[in-house]
Amino acid sequence: IMEGLRHSFVDKIVISLVARKMLNSDKHVRKIGNAVYLNKVGANKLYNSLLKEKKISVKLIRDKTRTFLKFVKEN
Repeated sequence: IMEGLRHSFVDKIVISLVARKMLNSDKHVRKIGNAVYLNKVGANKLYNSLLKEKKISVKLIRDKTRTFLKFVKEN
């Protein structure tokens, strides 16, 4: 189950970075043969964005869990 979610999580971040013009092919991509890779700057931008999103997601899950447990305890 987890493997299926990883792709959409990363895709969401990459699409967001491209849409906000924080990641672009002129500055952040290198081509080797037919393959396209992020350069070091691009990879760092992606990595930092993934960490930030992960923290937000974990906090959101934690807060929702606390709210649910409080509701269960009170009822």
